[in-house]
Amino acid sequence: MVAKIDRVGETRVMNCGMKATIIRYGGYNDIDVRFEDGAVAEHKTYGAFKKSGIANSNIKASAKNRLGETWMMNCGMEATIIRYGKYSDIDIRFEDGKVVVHKKYDQFKKGEIANPNMKASAENRLDETRMMNCGMKATIIRYGGCNDIDVRFEDEKVVVHKAYDHFKKGEIANPNIKASAVNRLGETRMMNCGMKATIIRYGGCNDIDVRFEGGTVVKDRQYKDFKKGKIANQNFNPRLGETQMMNCGMKATIIRYNGVRDIDVRFEDGTIVGSKTYNAFKKGSIANQNIKTSAENCLGETRMMNCGMETTIIRYNTSKDIDVRFGDGTVVKYRTYNQFKKGEIAHQSLSLNNGSKDFHGFICRRGFIDEDRTLYECICKHCGLEDVLTPQEMMEHEKLEHGEGK
Repeated sequence: MVAKIDRVGETRVMNCGMKATIIRYGGYNDIDVRFEDGAVAEHKTYGAFKKSGIANSNIKASAKNRLGETWMMNCGMEATIIRYGKYSDIDIRFEDGKVVVHKKYDQFKKGEIANPNMKASAENRLDETRMMNCGMKATIIRYGGCNDIDVRFEDEKVVVHKAYDHFKKGEIANPNIKASAVNRLGETRMMNCGMKATIIRYGGCNDIDVRFEGGTVVKDRQYKDFKKGKIANQNFNPRLGETQMMNCGMKATIIRYNGVRDIDVRFEDGTIVGSKTYNAFKKGSIANQNIKTSAENCLGETRMMNCGMETTIIRYNTSKDIDVRFGDGTVVKYRTYNQFKKGEIAHQSLSLNNGSKDFHGFICRRGFIDEDRTLYECICKHCGLEDVLTPQEMMEHEKLEHGEGK
């Protein structure tokens, strides 16, 4: 039998510029990740993760919110974005005034943009200090090249002939420090479930007990799993209490979670529906038997269409004859309720396949769906801004930059 791969704890920088960590690995095509800001993206593919293609719904890519952003580069000097043409075309200025142009935003977030004025040499790396994973600071005292450095720890212990990359990652060990109960008892770390755990017994690297914040004790775990945040709290389920809007137009909350194939939910009106799947919950397809589809309860219903814009039902004659209004006021008539529920009603000025000649001042070349957002490669007819934006971001840009009085 082939051992199941466990990729929980693996971390990578996504294209949005923020690190994401795998917190659940249900298989190559079903992973959940948590971003640095706490945002969780669920049911993604490992392939998308490896390509850094998982989006953070809290982050919008635009010139407006990335101009002036500052980040530490690997050369040890901060750089600031001074021009954001688009994701693959930014200019930055280093602290020493040096400007580097036409770089990618992901290079910026990874710290991979080099300053031509700086060379990796003994001169600028001698005396560099960094905290090692053993918990003690080390300082470079000899730099013979990126694969040959000597460091001195705080306790004066000298370790020689190490790689600079290991130094940057904190991976140089101090032989004077041994992994023991004395220096690991009380150590605290955030687990991937989002709760802190503290070592309360250390019987060896393969035999530790930890206590979670709520008091739950988990025994007989490995220290390496603790360091990677991979120890689970069996009493904690992040899906209990999760709320989602159902297709009937009413919110439902998970009140019992016995696995992805067996959950109970409670609707806003108190109705409880049992033994449903988590997938049905996420799709909003759990029905409330107290609600019937009619003009009375469908009027005013709002849903996101595949084009990336919300629509609201403003006329409901029958399930095969409804009118909807988009967020920008555009009205589309004589559609079916089924099209509305599937998000298949198109905006007359937007097309995923053919783009748009004029949508709120933008020419859209091509649209595509990235995770839970619809984006368009577009250019502003007024100022020439080129970017990949949602319809809402295009409308906001027109209003703020080219509205009345501009």
